[in-house]
Amino acid sequence: MSPAHEVLLSFTRSAVIAALLLGGIPAFAQEDEPESERSEGVEDIYVTAERRESRLQETPVAVSVFTGADLDQKGYLDFEDVSFQVPNVQYGRDLVGSGGFTIRGISSSVGDRSTSFHFDGIYANRGSAVEGVTFFDIQRVEVLRGPQGTLYGRNSTGGAINVISTPPGPDFEAFGDVQFGSYNQVLWRAALNLPIHSERLFARVSLFGDQRDGYQKNITEKQTITWDGSPVKKKDADDSSTFGVRNQLRWLPTDNLDLTLRYNYAQRTGVGGAQKTLGDYPAFVTFPTPFGVDLDVDQYCQSGAARDSGCIVTDNPADNRKIVLDLIGDADAWSHTVNGQVVWDLPETWAGETQFKGLFSYYTSRSYGLSDQDGSDADLVRAFTTVNTSYEVDSDGLLEVVSGCDPAAYSAGETAEEAGCRRGHNELAETVLEAQWSSAGGGDLDWVLGAFFLNTKSFNNGVVTTKPAPWINGEIAGTALEDSANDLQVPVLTTTRGRARSLAAFGQLDYRLGQDSDTFWDDWTATLGLRYTYDWKKVVRDTPKISPILVLPVFGPIEVPIQAQIVAADSDNWNSVTGTARLKWDWSDENHLYFSGSRGFKSGVIVTALKNSTDPDSSFDNADPEHIWAAEVGSKNRFWDNRVQANLTGFYYWYEALQISQLAEASVITQNATDADVWGLEAELIVKPLEGFVPELFEGLTLLTNAGYLDATYGDFEDCFLGEAERNIDCTGNTLTRAPPYTVTVIANWPFDFGRFGTLTPNAQFHASGKVQFRPSNCPNPECEAALALQFPEGRAQNIDHQKPYEIWDARLTWTSADQHVEVSGFVNNIADKDVIQSQVVGSSLLGAPIQVRFDRPRTWGVRVGLSW
Repeated sequence: MSPAHEVLLSFTRSAVIAALLLGGIPAFAQEDEPESERSEGVEDIYVTAERRESRLQETPVAVSVFTGADLDQKGYLDFEDVSFQVPNVQYGRDLVGSGGFTIRGISSSVGDRSTSFHFDGIYANRGSAVEGVTFFDIQRVEVLRGPQGTLYGRNSTGGAINVISTPPGPDFEAFGDVQFGSYNQVLWRAALNLPIHSERLFARVSLFGDQRDGYQKNITEKQTITWDGSPVKKKDADDSSTFGVRNQLRWLPTDNLDLTLRYNYAQRTGVGGAQKTLGDYPAFVTFPTPFGVDLDVDQYCQSGAARDSGCIVTDNPADNRKIVLDLIGDADAWSHTVNGQVVWDLPETWAGETQFKGLFSYYTSRSYGLSDQDGSDADLVRAFTTVNTSYEVDSDGLLEVVSGCDPAAYSAGETAEEAGCRRGHNELAETVLEAQWSSAGGGDLDWVLGAFFLNTKSFNNGVVTTKPAPWINGEIAGTALEDSANDLQVPVLTTTRGRARSLAAFGQLDYRLGQDSDTFWDDWTATLGLRYTYDWKKVVRDTPKISPILVLPVFGPIEVPIQAQIVAADSDNWNSVTGTARLKWDWSDENHLYFSGSRGFKSGVIVTALKNSTDPDSSFDNADPEHIWAAEVGSKNRFWDNRVQANLTGFYYWYEALQISQLAEASVITQNATDADVWGLEAELIVKPLEGFVPELFEGLTLLTNAGYLDATYGDFEDCFLGEAERNIDCTGNTLTRAPPYTVTVIANWPFDFGRFGTLTPNAQFHASGKVQFRPSNCPNPECEAALALQFPEGRAQNIDHQKPYEIWDARLTWTSADQHVEVSGFVNNIADKDVIQSQVVGSSLLGAPIQVRFDRPRTWGVRVGLSW
């Protein structure tokens, strides 16, 4: 028996013993305390984790829930805040994609995510589903840990997240708040609920806005430029400028029919994120030529010779919160969503009382962006997305980007707009349909049957404009030809079109074994669920050949290949049967134990990138689908008259063909590890001290604690691609990305009631995490160092793939009026101002493969004032 199996078996025994011990405590407490003197205890929460409403403590799934009151009380505004409060969960805004969740070590930063997202019960396929989301007028957020291959299905190998907005209701309601904070933040939220017809028709409007300066201070002394080259005022990066509105209309035409229609709009603008290079900029990068002449390119002008020649690039600041960028980022993304649901309580038939639920959603978005990819104030690499960009080859054989402009007019001095240089956009359209038919619930046999359909279309047209070098040490150094080489722009244009469809059918049965027989089995429920999924994808990518010409003395013209031509169109399909088998034991009303086994599936990935950008035959293989087998045991308990809630979980995963996404040159690739083993433990504890057990001063204190332990390693993974070394290494036995060995969070909430003067509530939060790896290579280690030594014989300044263990403290103080209509809060987050790396990639080897990171938020403070009626 493996150590992981032994630990899981030991935990199972412990959970059973805990259930037996804790099961007897509630009866003892209830007998000794009169009904009238019992305290309120831990609040009951109802969730839809099993696709029907159920009490959280009776739901046999590892799920953490945050109600709207929790979010407001703790000041949680987005998924980054929530992720700190869930065991074995990581969240990071990726440098090469959108935001990503990692649950129990299972993640993917681009394309299909390993955590599925659902808004108001509707699946969101897009990778940007969580990036930039601000919580406003939310009823609750549910974070389900572990494969959800039956009821949630598609790409739920890591888990699932449900965000449920507050629905329209029959009572008038209005509230709003505004927050003023550091970095000149002004954040506001508002909601209005209107009963158009007190019993049948209701409307609700919710809005939010957030404006904030950037966390990354740009200190360059050079004049910054925009996408079209015009000068602008220097701006800081990693800012926020967002706006959103949600409109809901709910109609109850009969007592059995409930119809809801929603329209959501969201926009995000500003500079956007920016990568920070760790350590000094890389020194020389050597480029071989066909004539045996090596060009030593000093991209960042780090050498004395380069600086003596007048090539000046500002040194990379040692301060992690300071950057030097000559190019101001420009991000603009907006989306429209029309969705809704139909809930129909059907007349009783042979199937008993049943309910039909229909869900639909149409989502469309457009976005464009511009970013400085070299991370310096050397004008080396710009990247922007545009829909109307074309290219042509001039008489010298060089590629010229037209970008929808009139080149002659632009060259004659017209502005970019006058010349027709319009900023274009990426496009995404997504349609989701789902139907569910289920029993009313609460019987000896409960069931749900469903069907699911997804259709997506995407279009991306991106341009990366590169200069070969600001200074070249070689045959042309110090000559007039050096200037011509430095002025040479090398544009790389990539057009990608994608289509995807998914069909699924699913069903789940819950059967109470004893059926009121007053036997031991009367407290047991067996669950069996199955889902069939069919996925189809198609990707078309078009990239032109790029070979700039350098004229060298003696050798003459030399064509230097940079990008091979790619014209790739590929499609594939996959299907899988996944499911769940589970036994649940309701030992008492407040003590529950469950054992489950499940299988999850994530579809394959079509990869169009090249291992060697100059070799059209060096394409990566497509990634196969990944599958996961999971075993889990959990115990959910309350005791001491509901004043203590203790939930324990143990799990073991075995992965087949685990998908790994990482950056390779200018492309993101997905590979398969042969297998991976993951096991861990989780504990969630809520304590409200009993009256009489603690001094009176502490009777209102509430403690919330969660802790997770994780052991997540790759199995046979000998062909692990190390981008900057341009070769495969052996990553067998390495730790999975974003899978720290431990996470711990402790929250203390301590309200003081001053009667008619209101309530004052201090809140303190502590979060700790173990080492976080960002790439499968887990550098530094002998395998990684040996490969890098071959590619960089003179060494690299940084070879680190991880964030070391860290701790973060937050504090909040809230005053609430006696009538609950006014609330004022003050807060300080990340009190010690820790620089925690949230995401990390290795840049292009054309730049010397710098390590580039994005940090978590620095110390922030603010005051929030809210009014409600």
